[in-house]
Amino acid sequence: MVEIAEDVAGAVLPGGAWLAAGLALGIAFGGRLRPVAKGVVKAGMNLAERVQGAGAEAVEQAQDLVAEVRHEREEERAAPAGERRARAPRTPSPGASN
Repeated sequence: MVEIAEDVAGAVLPGGAWLAAGLALGIAFGGRLRPVAKGVVKAGMNLAERVQGAGAEAVEQAQDLVAEVRHEREEERAAPAGERRARAPRTPSPGASN
């Protein structure tokens, strides 16, 4: 799960891009903007961590949902035919148009 989130975060906000931005600012403006460059890199890293955490949470929720549905399907298949809920075919209402 974490690997998927890391891949997503890496694709959206590659860590190298933040490093390159910091280096570019440092080279272009010398020591005067070093604190700004560090702030840019730090903000980028913080954002990447949040995106990674949100992605991991989304993946976990999706996996939980899939597991729950699989469990329900297995229970439905294991139930004797008389205990299964019969579904009547849907018929359109008289005033409905197709």
